[in-house]
Amino acid sequence: MKNIFYYLDLPYTVIMRKNEDGIYESRIAELDGCMSHGKTREESMIMIEDAKRCWIETALEDGDIIPEPEQDYLSEVIHLYGIHLESKISSNRRVAMAV
Repeated sequence: MKNIFYYLDLPYTVIMRKNEDGIYESRIAELDGCMSHGKTREESMIMIEDAKRCWIETALEDGDIIPEPEQDYLSEVIHLYGIHLESKISSNRRVAMAV
């Protein structure tokens, strides 16, 4: 059985954008409704990682299906929304910034 550590280690796609108020909004593309925000990019990334953990924990407790990242998903998002990849990407997450 897959546990939380399995899912947390997967390369989920984080989409981040700076809104008109200067707040960085972020969401996990593959996890419906998993979103957060922060005053800086760094704070937004910390907050979205916490939101991801909570989303996955709740899904595991409820016995819900947890989507796993797909290779082609990020390419489709980039094409549809005119997004560029952040230059610093860790091995277990992909980050896209809206332009």
